[in-house]
Amino acid sequence: MRKLAIKETAWLKIFHLLFVAAWIGGQMSLALLQITKYKLALPEHTYGILASINTIDDYVVIGGAVGCLLTGLVYSLMTPWGFFKFRWITVKWICTVTLILFGTFFLGPWLSEMAQISVKEHAVALMNPNYLYAEKMHMTWGMIPIVINIFLVIISVLKPWKRLKSQKAIN
Repeated sequence: MRKLAIKETAWLKIFHLLFVAAWIGGQMSLALLQITKYKLALPEHTYGILASINTIDDYVVIGGAVGCLLTGLVYSLMTPWGFFKFRWITVKWICTVTLILFGTFFLGPWLSEMAQISVKEHAVALMNPNYLYAEKMHMTWGMIPIVINIFLVIISVLKPWKRLKSQKAIN
């Protein structure tokens, strides 16, 4: 497969960084809205806040995650970095796929459950045990992907681990 030229690689990096910013920024926005939703609104406004959270999740977080996955795929296929030449890249792949799967099968459904309950029960939703459970799980486990994504940014910059194959280093 052909490798990208320097200018093409620079554009790929720009798009990858924009998707990273969207993913992490969206995650932080979700966390902050969840934390402050009781301070900002009346219980009757819960659905509106959850609808906003859902929209951020559906477009910013998921869009950023998919964008990171796709630009990472292009990076691995069309630049000398590859998929498994460096331990830090392997860690990034494992974490990225795990985060996307975790969001798809756990965080997203918890968020959707909260929204569905609040649209049916309005202010009473805040006393529903299923709503409270989904909210607790989403708030507790939703912080972990933020920390992991920040860790991925750090290892992307520092490139801390040795190569898996003895080849000339890439900077």
